[in-house]
Amino acid sequence: MSVGVCHNGNLINAQSLRRSLEHQGSIFHSSSDTEVIMHLIRRSKAPTFEDALQESLRKN
Repeated sequence: MSVGVCHNGNLINAQSLRRSLEHQGSIFHSSSDTEVIMHLIRRSKAPTFEDALQESLRKN
């Protein structure tokens, strides 16, 4: 599955989420806040993509 993401703002807690994700083994390839969202979606245990997206967005 390929996913494209865009958003029109900054995540206020992106740095803390990023540190947590890096601690869990995520490897980032940019300094973009959007990449944080993608890692949250990827690590979600939700049964569907839609559920994973909603879960990830609630953390922001």
